[in-house]
Amino acid sequence: MRALGLVPVAVQAALAAGERHAAEAIVRTALRATKDLDAPGAFAELALAQGLLLRESDLPEAAVFFADAHRRWQEIGRPYESAQAAEHLGRTLAATDRTHAVEQLTEAFDTYTRLGAPPTRHAAATTSKAAD
Repeated sequence: MRALGLVPVAVQAALAAGERHAAEAIVRTALRATKDLDAPGAFAELALAQGLLLRESDLPEAAVFFADAHRRWQEIGRPYESAQAAEHLGRTLAATDRTHAVEQLTEAFDTYTRLGAPPTRHAAATTSKAAD
């Protein structure tokens, strides 16, 4: 799998199109392709993709994968990707752990702002509500 950097995007696109089996196949293929690699960024992407895949069926397990992606991105110094993982984690935790969800979404918002990237609508709205 040459374009490993697109795995989370491909999974999101497949899920948005209602193609869950295609999303699962993308993750399986990427897992096989990286099995014997020393590729921290690839493993962070795979954790994010697995979280996306599980978000509709198993929120606690999805949260574990998003937290893993967040940690991995932080470890290799990729703040934007770390913020994306924090945002996914926050959105996943919103129904079960509002305090932790707001912390994650605030971190994502602050990182986007610090980087000069536009915050996502969800991160901005949640951060705004938390400040009220």
